[in-house]
Amino acid sequence: MIGLLQRIKPKPKSEHWEDYFHGRETLLWEGKPEPGGRTSVGMIFMTVFGLPFLFTGLATFGTGLAGIFSGDVNNLGGGIFMVLFALPFVGAGAALVFGPWITNRYAHQLIRYAVTNKRAYIATSWWQHTMQSYPITGDNSIELQEGRFDTVYFFTEVTTDSDGDRKRRKIGFEHIANGMAVYKLLRDVQAKAIERDKHQT
Repeated sequence: MIGLLQRIKPKPKSEHWEDYFHGRETLLWEGKPEPGGRTSVGMIFMTVFGLPFLFTGLATFGTGLAGIFSGDVNNLGGGIFMVLFALPFVGAGAALVFGPWITNRYAHQLIRYAVTNKRAYIATSWWQHTMQSYPITGDNSIELQEGRFDTVYFFTEVTTDSDGDRKRRKIGFEHIANGMAVYKLLRDVQAKAIERDKHQT
């Protein structure tokens, strides 16, 4: 699956971190998730949430196919309608049920991390190539979660939904082998950022 994905998707415009840097940035560390992703409560929740969509979609799809191949012209139109109606449910259900596990399984092949003297970078190569960067300032909450493999959070994304409720999502380097060293490195980058801000005020 991953081999097929890598063949059909376009190549990234650059494979060098330095081409994405802005200003006087210096690469201090680069890494990636370790193989064998960690099961989380969120993954289990998404799977359970997606099962009704998947089963309902498959049942409707099967009923539609039965109508199409029944040989009864009166059932043909209804069967086609049910098949088309079921496809979005099957797609959404499959994405919710299997998506988190596939992402977790292959993350070490398709995600890369980097830290410079100013920012943290996350590069992903799923259906398309994306590069996200996050400034490391005195306002960042840097957190280390230790385990068999570690996660270092360095940024909190705050969004507002349609009801006006604010949601927070932690962003960081997940499932890495040298979490303590990366945590200390980010804290050092943060300390230097605070020092720069003092001199500029």
